[in-house]
Amino acid sequence: MITVAIFNIIFVFFAYLARYKNCEFFLKISFFLIFLFLALRYDYGNDYKAYLELFLDVNRYESIDYFDESVRTDPGWLFICRLFKPLGFFTMVTFLAAFNCVIYYRFIKKYVSPDYYWLSTFIYVFDITFMLIQSSTMRQSMAICLFIFSIDFLYKKDAIRYFFCIFIAILLHKSAIILIPVYFIGLFNWKLNKIVGHIILFF
Repeated sequence: MITVAIFNIIFVFFAYLARYKNCEFFLKISFFLIFLFLALRYDYGNDYKAYLELFLDVNRYESIDYFDESVRTDPGWLFICRLFKPLGFFTMVTFLAAFNCVIYYRFIKKYVSPDYYWLSTFIYVFDITFMLIQSSTMRQSMAICLFIFSIDFLYKKDAIRYFFCIFIAILLHKSAIILIPVYFIGLFNWKLNKIVGHIILFF
């Protein structure tokens, strides 16, 4: 954990430099380094080996029923395992790392002021429910990333694209079904000020 903490401090430092004018590219550097960390990790997290074993099990067979209830994972994840069969498990991990970093980078870049790039990156790497846990729980991570990507569609009240993203997330992890009613909450015109924002951040 000490090594991870040192890396995290470096990530936050580069994100902090991005607050200065004409230095926003440092946020890209920060997330590129996060990508390298996530892509090159091995046996990091409680579920890493379980995902590796599942990948090998799934790809032992020539054909597979994606909706077979006896299979110990969701159909979307089976599909991804089969898709990466020719390239291997570690290529899949690299792809998932890239997907994760692009989604979070895009979200921070779009919705966070440069003055707070460092804070958002700090929350992402030090709050264990984000980078650290999601590097272990790969299915959940991908489902969460799809939801974060779909936030744009919440703002635009674009139901078709929002529900399409959530449908894919559900195929990856059934618990994502709880995100369906979130769209209807998003139909309200919520007004947030700094005080409310800080209360939400605290909780």
